[in-house]
Amino acid sequence: MHRPTRLYTRAFCGVLILSAMFSAAARTLYVDIDSPTPTPPYETWDTAAHEIQQAIDEADDHNTIRVAAGTYDAGSRAAGDGEMTRVLLDHPVVVRSEEGPANTFIAGAGSVRCADICSNAVLQGFTLTDGMASGAEGGGVRGDSAAEVIDCIVEDCHAFIGGGLFGVTATECEIRRCSSAHGGGADECRLISCVVTSNTAFYHGGGVGRSYATNTILAHNDQTQYGFDYGGGGAWGGTNIQCTFTANDAEYAGGGARESMLQDCSVNGNTASRGGGAANCMIYGGTITENYGWGKGGGAYQCEIHETVIGANEVGDNPSTGVYNGLGGGVSQCTVFDSIIQTNMAWYRGGGSYDSTLSNCTLRANYATNAAEHTRGGGALSSDLYDCLVVGNRAHWGGGCSGGDLAGCTIIQNVAGTGYRADRDYYGRGGGAYQSRLVQCDVASNTAATAGNGGGLYEGTAERCRIHDNMAERGYGTTLVSGLGGGAYGTALVNCEIFRNHAMDAGGGVHSGTLLHCTVTENKAHTHGGGGLYDCTATNSILWGNRLTYVGNSTNHALSTLEYCCTAPTNGTNNLEEDPRLFLAFTYYGLDSASPCIDAATGSVVTVDYRGYPRPLDGDNNGTAAQDIGAYEYLKIWADSDGDGMGDEWEYLHGLELTRDDAAEDADRDGVNNRGEAYAGTDPQDSSDRLRITKIERADDWRIYFPEIDDPSCEAHWFSLLYTTNIVSPVWYELEAYHQKTPNYFVLPEDFRTRPQIYYQVRTHPNR
Repeated sequence: MHRPTRLYTRAFCGVLILSAMFSAAARTLYVDIDSPTPTPPYETWDTAAHEIQQAIDEADDHNTIRVAAGTYDAGSRAAGDGEMTRVLLDHPVVVRSEEGPANTFIAGAGSVRCADICSNAVLQGFTLTDGMASGAEGGGVRGDSAAEVIDCIVEDCHAFIGGGLFGVTATECEIRRCSSAHGGGADECRLISCVVTSNTAFYHGGGVGRSYATNTILAHNDQTQYGFDYGGGGAWGGTNIQCTFTANDAEYAGGGARESMLQDCSVNGNTASRGGGAANCMIYGGTITENYGWGKGGGAYQCEIHETVIGANEVGDNPSTGVYNGLGGGVSQCTVFDSIIQTNMAWYRGGGSYDSTLSNCTLRANYATNAAEHTRGGGALSSDLYDCLVVGNRAHWGGGCSGGDLAGCTIIQNVAGTGYRADRDYYGRGGGAYQSRLVQCDVASNTAATAGNGGGLYEGTAERCRIHDNMAERGYGTTLVSGLGGGAYGTALVNCEIFRNHAMDAGGGVHSGTLLHCTVTENKAHTHGGGGLYDCTATNSILWGNRLTYVGNSTNHALSTLEYCCTAPTNGTNNLEEDPRLFLAFTYYGLDSASPCIDAATGSVVTVDYRGYPRPLDGDNNGTAAQDIGAYEYLKIWADSDGDGMGDEWEYLHGLELTRDDAAEDADRDGVNNRGEAYAGTDPQDSSDRLRITKIERADDWRIYFPEIDDPSCEAHWFSLLYTTNIVSPVWYELEAYHQKTPNYFVLPEDFRTRPQIYYQVRTHPNR
């Protein structure tokens, strides 16, 4: 006859709390399949019940039932859903095995559910095996969220929904080799520190469906039916916190998870057609690594992602037929914030990202490759990037990016062109970007390799960008030529600075582009000329200080059409052949006050300069605002371009408009208009900042101080000291006035120094 040789226990706070709450009324009942005299109320091992259900029926609420090792496969009862169930916990009791799940089994024999649990009941320490609920939920266990399953193994169970578990809270359980149509391992459950492995679902959630999981491992689960609405190899629906998804597979979308929320999860080594790691998920933190998709999104597909590392994922098959279709090695059609996308690979296009929106992200060392046709977008393809770092990516065309809108991005050290084949045109195009639209970007140290064109940019547009230190390499041999446009090739450039680029053939700065209000300097071409420009059209631009390193014609430009440009030699119309007097101010090439380019451009539709300063300004202070040549609009401190009585620099520093009369407006709504604020030296955007008396110094000459005023345009204004004797209904009288801004104090007349009940005020105005 079997007797337990050791007490099996597992600490669990919920059980301990229940025990404390009901200790006064608690009884312990026993179950042992080998007991000699099974007799109700089953309160000793010798009189223990042979079936678990017998003890449950005898127990009162909140009693504990201790179960000896063995296989319990006899008896069944109809549960509330009509399914036959081996063990029915229909009132709140604790059923706990003595020797744990390795030695204690509840078997459904492939015909009945293993257990059905009501609210506040607990099942602990069993292996539930071979359960079946073919037309219902929970082949292993069915219950609700207040029903607890603790330290159990649920294996080889099957149901229509929730093959292993349905509805319960499971803690430290293992769910394996279960299957269903929805939620192969579990559905609508709460899983805490569980392992869910090798389960299968036909439609949704190979591992779990619509569940809340924390600190849970989901591995080697499968979703098997192909369909646009199906997927989630590891999980479908629900919330997952600090979980691990590994080696799961979905036939269509979301190898790791689909339509789920993931927080601080590890998603690694999963596979699917769309979103090898995740699809249609909200993702916060964690990692998405080494996943594989054979269509779109090796790492993620149609997800919103925050503060996540997305790395070493892969997309696209490489069949013997030579068909390549992988888009977005890291992410596809996602919205991504504050994340790192690195070392991902696409067999076709978009090594890091495809058709996604990225904000404040890093795209690093991603690549797009194949041996059949051009790849595009090593870092990103057809994606919109905002304030991103794009570094060290590689593709045939668009080493950093191909297509898309890029704003405020840094695009550095990317490479276009991955090698030459005699039967393929693999020349590099656009080391930094290919056919993209850039605004306020820094494009630096990129390379168009293998007889490449456009070291920095190829075609597309760039506005208010710095394009520098890029290289277009010239291939060698009978068929390799190119090496055109070190900075850009075929690009429309507005308000850009293009400097220190190198073309191994022609067009050190730009080849075949159009330029408006650009500064092109310190570029070089190696072979056929145009150190600055080659075959370009330029207007209102500076082309100066460019050079050749070998042979060719014209250091600054060759075969180009120029109008209102500053360069030497000149061609076209209205050009200046004078030194533009450039100087490097912080990170841009500015004009000094004696530059001939100030107010020398023809009118254009451009309303700001490279830095965002408005155009035109009155840079030469002659009373008429006109645009400057080059990317930089000179801001003269003394000038008043819009004639509104406020200096240009003061207006710019205080967020007012330099090219429109806004003097009468009251930006901070404090009752003092903008011009009054300028005269007073106060901030027009801050209603608390007013001209006021700051202190009275009772020294030999009794001084009354007011704030110093720094705006030079205020130096000719009057500053008056006024007084009154009635502050309730004041009539103000002028005591003194200065026609200058300094000193910033008044000297009180002697006869006022001893008079009582005198109130003073400082005012400023442009005239008497």
